[in-house]
Amino acid sequence: MAVANDERAGAGHIYFGAIALIFNCDFSVAKRELERGVALDPNSSDAHRWHAWYLARVERDFVAARAELERSQTLDPHFLYDEDPIAHVYVAMGRWQDGVKRYQSLSASALWGPNFELAVCYAHTGETARAKQILNELEARAQHRYVDRTHIAAIHAALGDKDKAFAELDQACQDQSARISAPRFYPWLAPLFDDPRFADLLHRIGLDSQNKK
Repeated sequence: MAVANDERAGAGHIYFGAIALIFNCDFSVAKRELERGVALDPNSSDAHRWHAWYLARVERDFVAARAELERSQTLDPHFLYDEDPIAHVYVAMGRWQDGVKRYQSLSASALWGPNFELAVCYAHTGETARAKQILNELEARAQHRYVDRTHIAAIHAALGDKDKAFAELDQACQDQSARISAPRFYPWLAPLFDDPRFADLLHRIGLDSQNKK
């Protein structure tokens, strides 16, 4: 409605594009709206941030995505989004013990409830009981409030239970999870990448053609 009432409403285009990207997996709409949002509001940190996510997730143009994130950071030096960035890099590098130490060093207020990525790190460092404890906490929480099922899938994947991991990803698809729009983007799902069911997942969400580039 914002865009319909004012075609030059930059914020409307930005969030229209963001929703198309992460919830609807409508990538052509996401591209159109996010590019329009950046054009209309080039000084918006959010515009460049969301455009970067599109470039990285869908077009896999990481050079352009990095440039957009750098623009976003220049516009807003306090810019931060998603998991703890340092721990997330440790996970991407497979430095599981460093990931554990990083998360354990953070205050509880810095984390959003049971930390699935810490559970993934625990699983890879052999601390299975701790990983399962966090898994149980997330599953209990999911009984009365929304929990992104890709997070639960990640823990099952780290624990080696691919069947349960894919069952959770199927539920994430039904829930229109924000994460499910780009599952290959997340290193904590890496144990699933070579499974044929993962290729099927990419096909269902319309990302198979992008990943053939």
